[in-house]
Amino acid sequence: MKKIKLFAILATVAIALVSCSSKPEKTIENLKSAATGEANASEKYAKFAQKAEADSMFNIAAMFRATSEAEAVHKANHLKVLKELGVDFSPKIEDVNITTTLENLKSAMKGEDYEVSNMYPEFIKIAEQEKAKKALTSFDFAIKVESKHSQFYNEAISLISSEGNDLNVNKAWEVCPICGDTYKKGSVKKCNICGTDASKFKTFTFP
Repeated sequence: MKKIKLFAILATVAIALVSCSSKPEKTIENLKSAATGEANASEKYAKFAQKAEADSMFNIAAMFRATSEAEAVHKANHLKVLKELGVDFSPKIEDVNITTTLENLKSAMKGEDYEVSNMYPEFIKIAEQEKAKKALTSFDFAIKVESKHSQFYNEAISLISSEGNDLNVNKAWEVCPICGDTYKKGSVKKCNICGTDASKFKTFTFP
């Protein structure tokens, strides 16, 4: 009888240890995918900014530099969670297809819309199922910001399409270093997503 009880106790401990050591495997793969997507978006927007500057669309260039920084924040957040889960990962950067600034804006908006409508909602759902709280926070930061980026791009597309220039596109932008939220400069005193004081924001404008 004592042996049976001892066996039962050891079995319970073993199950508990397995449960505690198990990793959110699907979420880990999603974090890798998200980090790769954000890294490539950051690279792409930086090059779109260079193209906008070459086209003398300096306000669009400032906006792309700001959104590039925001994507870099998201990438860093995802990689930090992966590291805390014991996973070292380096995103692969792909070649960037650069066309006209107007088409670049459309391409950027399409990418943001996909992340907001398809990618992040699925990643968030799985992170909730796997109880991966830090990944969930990182995904939540990203989806909220990407939604705003899509709106900014859409607004710029409308202005350029109707006016032929970017003179009425917002000229100065701010990015929260914690969650990547992006604002028109001076529009808030603290981040609406994570509460970071605006004094810590990084500013992007064309000199």
